[in-house]
Amino acid sequence: MDRAHISSSWIRGDPFFSGLTVALQGHRPRRLDLPGFRQAAVLLVLWRQDGAPHLLFIRRSQNVRHHKGEISFPGGVWEPGDLDLCATALREAQEEVGLSSEVLTVVGRLDDAFSFSRYSIAPFVAVAPSEQPLRPNAEVAEIVALPFPSLLKPDRFSVASRLLDGVPVPVYTYEIGGLVIWGATARILKGFLDLLTR
Repeated sequence: MDRAHISSSWIRGDPFFSGLTVALQGHRPRRLDLPGFRQAAVLLVLWRQDGAPHLLFIRRSQNVRHHKGEISFPGGVWEPGDLDLCATALREAQEEVGLSSEVLTVVGRLDDAFSFSRYSIAPFVAVAPSEQPLRPNAEVAEIVALPFPSLLKPDRFSVASRLLDGVPVPVYTYEIGGLVIWGATARILKGFLDLLTR
């Protein structure tokens, strides 16, 4: 992992988050080397809310260049001032939803993903000890925190195929709690769920 600050008394005391941490630290993330793709990173943030672990999503506003109105994780493009891609994910989470890195513990990195808009995306997973106050910026139309059990039983999961540079690649879609999650976000979510349930 590029950078991690792993503290842990409260994580060790929570069976879900301690299991999550063990699974992620035992995972060797697959890295993508895609010429012509821009480097980006996203942050999967989890905390307990109403007794259950929740995963944070955002709905992108109409003020963004790509993927207007889509459900995604906080994140964005690597910038020269970022120490590494983990720093990119943390910076973007703070800019987009006001999440301070000081309340987060980064516990791992998932397999890289890509978007058809030609971004290579490094997903990082972070946890917080409790629900956090959030302040969405103009790039975020809505904040959605979904209970983890609902992610394991989506209303609908489907797989289609689409060409990328002439090569067919799978395109996943989840319908969860009335939300449609697809594209790179669904690809990252599937990898996360597969890792935790295998």
